Amino acid sequence: MTRGSTPIIDSSAASATGGGEELSDPHAPRVPRALHRKLEAFIGRWNVSGRNADAAPAAPNSPIRGENHFEWLPGQFFVIGRFRHDNGAGTHAGASLMGIEEEGDVLFAHNFDNLGYERRYTLSIEGGVWRFVGRFERATLVFGQDGRSYEERWELTKDGEQFVPLCEMHATKQGAHA
Repeated sequence: MTRGSTPIIDSSAASATGGGEELSDPHAPRVPRALHRKLEAFIGRWNVSGRNADAAPAAPNSPIRGENHFEWLPGQFFVIGRFRHDNGAGTHAGASLMGIEEEGDVLFAHNFDNLGYERRYTLSIEGGVWRFVGRFERATLVFGQDGRSYEERWELTKDGEQFVPLCEMHATKQGAHA
């Protein structure tokens, strides 16, 4: 459904079912679509470990340990995530909301953290590879075949053009059925 960093588009979903520009009644009941189900990959508790890169603004080249937790909000239209990652400079913690933009069929993530940052990302997926693309950061997450692990690589930019490594992390899903 995507090529490179192109957002996921689901043109079959226009009308009152939750997306597209042809929404005839913005208050009509909605039902989760196949595009919502793709967010299922994140659901669960994840142990995270990794390392900040040399260019990381806080705690460069330091180890990272922590946890990510994602769950569906009631209705299964949006996923709420919480993260807490400890590194050499302290703790990076925050929340994320993922879903589909109301005006179209593009997946998004909207993150907020304890450092005062609010970041918005457009998501794309091809197979088990997810891409988060924002104004100052971008990431690639590659899920394992069994869906119980993923590799996460973040990059940052100051000028919107030149990206440098920020951090690399490995996540493993907790529990037998997490």
